[in-house]
Amino acid sequence: MATGYFSYLRLKAVAVVLRLLMGGAFFFRRRLESARYAGKQRLKIPSRDPGRHIAAELHLPEETKSPTPVLINWHGSGFVLPNLGNDAAYCAHIARTTGIAVIDADYRKAPENPFPAALHDVEDVICWVASQPERFDVDRIALSGFSAGGNLALVASSSSSSSSSSSLKERLSRSIDIKAVVAFYPPTDLSIAPEAKRAPKPRRPIPARMSRLFDACYVPDPASRKDPRVSPSYAEKGAFPGTVVIITCEGDTLAPEANALAEKLNDGSRRVVHRQLNDVGHAFDKMGKEGSQERKMRDESLFRYTVHNTDFGVYTLFCILSRIYFESILTMSIQLPDFDHLTLDPSGPKGNAWGLFGKDDQLGMLNLLTPEVVATAAREEIREGLRFSLDWELDRLAQPAFGRQVFERKLVHKAPRTVNDDIVTFNTQSSTQWDGFRHYANQEHKVFFNGHKQPDLENSLVLGIDAWVKRGGIVGRGVLLDYADWADRHNIPIKPFESSIIPLVTLKEIARENGITFRPGDILFVRSGFTAAYEKLSVEEARALGRRESHDFIGVESGEDTLRWLWENKFAAVAGDAVAFESSPVTGPQIPQDYSLHQWCLAGWGMPLGEMFYLEELAAYCREKKRWTFFLSSVPLKVPGGVASPPNAIAIV
Repeated sequence: MATGYFSYLRLKAVAVVLRLLMGGAFFFRRRLESARYAGKQRLKIPSRDPGRHIAAELHLPEETKSPTPVLINWHGSGFVLPNLGNDAAYCAHIARTTGIAVIDADYRKAPENPFPAALHDVEDVICWVASQPERFDVDRIALSGFSAGGNLALVASSSSSSSSSSSLKERLSRSIDIKAVVAFYPPTDLSIAPEAKRAPKPRRPIPARMSRLFDACYVPDPASRKDPRVSPSYAEKGAFPGTVVIITCEGDTLAPEANALAEKLNDGSRRVVHRQLNDVGHAFDKMGKEGSQERKMRDESLFRYTVHNTDFGVYTLFCILSRIYFESILTMSIQLPDFDHLTLDPSGPKGNAWGLFGKDDQLGMLNLLTPEVVATAAREEIREGLRFSLDWELDRLAQPAFGRQVFERKLVHKAPRTVNDDIVTFNTQSSTQWDGFRHYANQEHKVFFNGHKQPDLENSLVLGIDAWVKRGGIVGRGVLLDYADWADRHNIPIKPFESSIIPLVTLKEIARENGITFRPGDILFVRSGFTAAYEKLSVEEARALGRRESHDFIGVESGEDTLRWLWENKFAAVAGDAVAFESSPVTGPQIPQDYSLHQWCLAGWGMPLGEMFYLEELAAYCREKKRWTFFLSSVPLKVPGGVASPPNAIAIV
């Protein structure tokens, strides 16, 4: 008993000194923040302990309409430091830009109040919000936190579901459906010895002695540190909400455990947004002077972008995330309707997105490739400077299918000078290609993208592929799903020269296996193994293949489910290595015209389709590095009114 008491006194003495040192460093910053965001309201939230209240600050949007969706945030502290107000800028920005009320809540600190005191305060705040349905929309609650606050947010979000058993659930007449949780650089496994924690690329890492002090203050008994209410890494996957956002820092010793939790939760049953920020350490947003990497990263991650999440209901669920992340992509001002709300132009065919980017738009989904999206992709994906050409040779097909012209090349010697010209003649769809919006119309309505008809194309240059080039081409983050490799590992035969399908469920499985989280504006590539199989044919076999009356080739499964998946993932363009992106023929007895991918993507949405891309060398690199994203640069031919074009594409990693 005496030993425990003296240990407590020692911890308290060290904590007091630490509070004086670190508290003084942040005191004036918090005062300045409070002055900047004077519009907030101070709250005293009742505690479960009679006569005690929990301090909090309420940030309201400029226009408040009750009941208001709410985000509850908890600051970082090491479970020891009194830092309420450190996140004022974050909370105020969210309230100002999203229409969501934000409660920045305090909690008791250790060692005076060890676990579970802080968690009880967190639960009390959630219960208080849930008890005021006239003021807050209790069906639209999200949680967030930084560092120790991120730990508490993760714990609370995994303790509130109907499948969990906790004091939080027991205190409510019904379970609280937390819609999302956002955790910035959280500790998620306190059972790991601080000395064993290693930053991926150390940058001001938390000293092991300090981590040991914080852990001892918060959970004095090491045997309790695997409790899911202490270490959310040990919580059941099914207990977490439908959207989980975990942001870690490359220089932080806490990154590996939080990264592991994000990977564990990314099983396809929820939306997981996970990003490790490069070149910054723990609490980067609370440090750094003007002009520093930390301040730059903070400004870009906390002030510029808002992630919109339709899972939060008719309201937008924001998460302020890194511009370096899908965060920056989902945060565009362009808001896409749900798949079920398509057919934007009632005079057009089913599922059309005409007018989404303006009635005269000629870019379609390429509008998602904003400067921010491209800059983010370049910053994240170009690491080694290796380049892979994604174009097949223009004369690779001995006989193009569909009766298309064979590539011809003529060398012109400009005698008597030793000078040469060359003349090439080819069909723009006789090798690797982007299908433009002039290529394929809605066959029933006989209209192209944005309602243009055949006479429009014959009498003008509208919808020409040159419009893409004028915008800068198809440039952004590429994502590879390697079906051929998956099929080989699972002993599934590939039939590239038959009308065989790549099932949608398999593509989802491949993405899940490789930890891929799609971002709006991604450029999707699917490797079927077609080009590799074709290159093994003799010249005679290749010519016979191209002359077949039936155009049967492997490709992605068509149908409503695939269309929904493509739209909801907000791809800017999609491509594959087969003759068509989807299984050929693109329509037939088993593939109703109503759900033809060619028809919906090109004529309905303005989503470019890429075909016969050469993915073999890139795929080999991706398999070796277990890295499935890259920077794509593709600049088609600048042919005014062009129907299709070789992509002139390279992947840079």
